[in-house]
Amino acid sequence: MPQFDGNDRICPCKPAIEKEIPEDGVCHCGIFCSPEYAANYNKEHPKKEAREIEGLSVGELESILEKEQILGEELEILLKARDAGLVDFALIDIREPFEYQMMRIKGTDELLPISRVQYDLDKWMKYKDKRIIIYCHVGSRSGYLQRALQQQLGFSKVGNLTYGIADYFGEVERG
Repeated sequence: MPQFDGNDRICPCKPAIEKEIPEDGVCHCGIFCSPEYAANYNKEHPKKEAREIEGLSVGELESILEKEQILGEELEILLKARDAGLVDFALIDIREPFEYQMMRIKGTDELLPISRVQYDLDKWMKYKDKRIIIYCHVGSRSGYLQRALQQQLGFSKVGNLTYGIADYFGEVERG
């Protein structure tokens, strides 16, 4: 541990300069420390970057994700945040396969057509305790399914793309 002469410190506390920092690496108030102490502390306590997407904090993004009705521009932001690892959810298209082939939101995790819910119940149940966002063409089928999942199957983390893919102006895929 290097010895400090106190000339490189702003601290007015003589015990910190003469004893605490040279011996312990840090003063009793925790404001001043040796470079070695700081380096070790930073290794043990890596900084968590305050990350944002579109000017929204992680907390604000999670608030959007918890909404029952989600707008197209909000979904665009949530997908960017998911790609950055800031939020986690599954995006499920509930339209029919021919609609899915024509166009779907880039980042859709699964196609589970509403017409097959009773046959695909096991697939749906794997999402019961996960945050999901469902969508259809204009939001009516997905709104209906959202209520059914909540009221009949006990889902509690279901968001609906309120106006469907018709209100989504982000990236889409075809084919």
